[in-house]
Amino acid sequence: MVFEVRSDTVDAWLEADHEIWTLPESERFEFYVDKDVWVSPGTEWTRVTLVITWSDEAAWKAIDPDWVAAQQEFFDEVVGAETYRLVHEEHEVRAHYRVRSFR
Repeated sequence: MVFEVRSDTVDAWLEADHEIWTLPESERFEFYVDKDVWVSPGTEWTRVTLVITWSDEAAWKAIDPDWVAAQQEFFDEVVGAETYRLVHEEHEVRAHYRVRSFR
């Protein structure tokens, strides 16, 4: 997923993303593998790309949408919905598979 985040709020946004999304997903879903966060700083808006790896696509697609909606509502309350915008969700237009990871 790619977001544009107001540059003056990006640190708080990243911390909230970690606390509200990353930690609960990693603790709640055994098929959660990892998450990369890429930041491309800008003057007014900073581009943040999140690459999340799941071991089971069917299980990922079966995550309770009510849980997701509650997390999203809480996230927006914490960071302010006006401080960011979703640019696109690549997984909505094509499938992606990790073939190799070098770490």
